[in-house]
Amino acid sequence: MPPRRRRRAALALAAALAAVPVLAGCAAVQVTSVHLQPAARADTVACADVVVHLPTSVESETVRETNAQGTSAWGSPTSIVLTCGITTPEVSDLSCYTIEGVDWLADIGTSKATFTTYGRSPGVQVVVDTKAVEAPTNVLHDVSSAVGTLPQNRACQSPSDATPAP
Repeated sequence: MPPRRRRRAALALAAALAAVPVLAGCAAVQVTSVHLQPAARADTVACADVVVHLPTSVESETVRETNAQGTSAWGSPTSIVLTCGITTPEVSDLSCYTIEGVDWLADIGTSKATFTTYGRSPGVQVVVDTKAVEAPTNVLHDVSSAVGTLPQNRACQSPSDATPAP
């Protein structure tokens, strides 16, 4: 082998050997995904559209990989979980808020807040750890533009908006 070729081969071998510890170091890093259950209609095109439009950070929490279709999660440990493909209630006594054009039913407890879309199909549910996220309703501002891509078939009404039965 000519000296020039030997030199190139030696340089290539040295570069390859220098990269081995780096590659071995990468192999030790494990990325764990958040284990979630998909909703019944998570496999719809509408849910796929929602998930691809979700932000990479919500309330300063970074997006995490999930193992279930139609879901997303943020925070480490996980403090915000979104599930698309749920069936939403026709009627509810929960408070209903319109945020960024999306109606949300709110069930706010001491350790978690659950927000469910109203009048959208398929439905979306967002669960927020209220001990980790200071203002859980701000999460809805971050995700509503993606959720707003779902078709709306009903809207929140206050009792004064309801038409009395004959």
